[in-house]
Amino acid sequence: VDSKLPRPPGTMDLVVAQSLSAPAATAFSVAARCTARSLRSPATSSQAHRCRHDIDSSAGVAVPGPERDHRFVAAAAGLGLGLACALSNRRGRRLVPCSAATGKAVDAVPAIRSAAGAAVAEALGDELLALRREASLTLRPLIIAMGTRGDVEPCLHLATALRKRGHEPLVLSLDEWGDRISDRWGLDFTSSGIAHLPMSEDYLTGQTRADQVYADRGWYGDAWGEVGRRIFKAATEHKCDVIVSTSMGNTHALDVAEHLGLLCIAVKFAPDIDGQVPTGLFPPSGYPTGMPGPLNYAAHVLENLRTIGAVFAGGFIPRVIAFRTELGLPSQELADGIEVPVYSPYRQILQANQPCIYAFNKSLVERPAEYQSWHFFTGVLGGNSSAAADVEDLDPELETFLGCSEKETSAGPLCITFGSITLARSAPFEARALAAARRTMRRVIVIDPKCEKEGLQEDQDSGKLGPVYWLRAAPYSKLFSRVSLVVHHGGAGTMQDCLRAATPQIVAPVLRWSDQPYWASVVEARGLGLALGSGGEAPEEEAWAETFTRALARLEEMKGAARAVSEQAAREMGAEEACEVLEGAMAAVPTQA
Repeated sequence: VDSKLPRPPGTMDLVVAQSLSAPAATAFSVAARCTARSLRSPATSSQAHRCRHDIDSSAGVAVPGPERDHRFVAAAAGLGLGLACALSNRRGRRLVPCSAATGKAVDAVPAIRSAAGAAVAEALGDELLALRREASLTLRPLIIAMGTRGDVEPCLHLATALRKRGHEPLVLSLDEWGDRISDRWGLDFTSSGIAHLPMSEDYLTGQTRADQVYADRGWYGDAWGEVGRRIFKAATEHKCDVIVSTSMGNTHALDVAEHLGLLCIAVKFAPDIDGQVPTGLFPPSGYPTGMPGPLNYAAHVLENLRTIGAVFAGGFIPRVIAFRTELGLPSQELADGIEVPVYSPYRQILQANQPCIYAFNKSLVERPAEYQSWHFFTGVLGGNSSAAADVEDLDPELETFLGCSEKETSAGPLCITFGSITLARSAPFEARALAAARRTMRRVIVIDPKCEKEGLQEDQDSGKLGPVYWLRAAPYSKLFSRVSLVVHHGGAGTMQDCLRAATPQIVAPVLRWSDQPYWASVVEARGLGLALGSGGEAPEEEAWAETFTRALARLEEMKGAARAVSEQAAREMGAEEACEVLEGAMAAVPTQA
């Protein structure tokens, strides 16, 4: 499939038939048609998705009814399709011999750059010739940094590293990050038109990414056109020559890149846990772990089908077509009044083979065999990079609190932080974790952006339970190395901060459909900490208490494992390597005469 459904934040592409054998492609075609017939309903006859591939010219249309649970309906077709994909002879692709593309160390920095150019040329083929850029060594990237703190701050490290190399990046993000980006990081900022991310209560009940997509149908559907217009305006006024986008803004970025003839590169902070690149190595989030490889692969494909259903049921397609019409991009009316986007040849190949920077600790994750040369494993964007801006000192009162803990226990206090995940506070994740932590009689630091008052908490239980120090924000790079244990939700950014500090962790995922359960399983499997729960429901206080007991008993063991990973992470220069990838990729784009 070299064409996909435009989608709301974080959803993934159905890209499976690009490298299938003829029998598998036939299986895909049959599955698509069967799914279309089983899901068709009068209520949604005006919406459709055309599944186009380069082997069988027939098209399938999948149109779920808004009130129908499409999980079971698509299961048979998805499972059959997934097994066909997994068992077919995939077309071999060479892996570029550089650290970004293969995860192997390469000393010569120019090798990364040249290999990235070769990988992008391989991904886009002749369509690369349709792009043009100014004949200048200075890049003007538009960096779309939309999401939570764990999505935004790594992009700021990348933007700062690019600027230090003489490039001129512009960062488009949420309004709540504007002052921080402009004042503290000193970067050029423009608004996405969204003030902040509202956390729907439906996120807690969602099991997989398709459920999250459907939950976004209100607020993000309403904002769709405005976000797209802001991205287009930023790209044109900044005269940008390349777009780099987090998952949330990627569909808009692809539309704008198609219209302006720009290269568009995705950036992700976890492996594809929802099917964009189906793999047998691990299942999508929300699916059972421990399955054999073909079933993992099938689950990724099934989740793609479910996500397509959620996009239609959520009513996103008319909004997508409306924005593309503003850009002058065409659509096509099929049978029964169904209207679908029509993608250019460049968009089709970019959709299927979009270059992507995977920005997480390379020592934690085995590179899936299904990943291609244009899937660049760079390491964390930040940490040892000279771009780091998180340098403020700890508050003097907090220093005193930390010093008292070190005298009392010869170790730092416990730290609880669920970042910008507000659902951790509306649901009792934070409250139960704090209650259990205080029962250990150790000092506790709680980082909560919405706490009423910062400082040492005085209450009637102060003499019976461990004292608590509240903060709205803190520099993790300074704080985490001073605490003995960090409790968090499994966000990629917080986890990487723990790794750099070599501090043990308790990971309690809040959102089952996200990458949080994946990172929780990685942390526990590597002996870096303990996982508690799988998201969606806050663990009971007694479960927290038992987990704290086990974690404190194994602190030295886990700290030893964390040190080993920290030493590996210290050798990574993720932001610098990502810069090399971008420079190499852009070197492959023809310059204007």
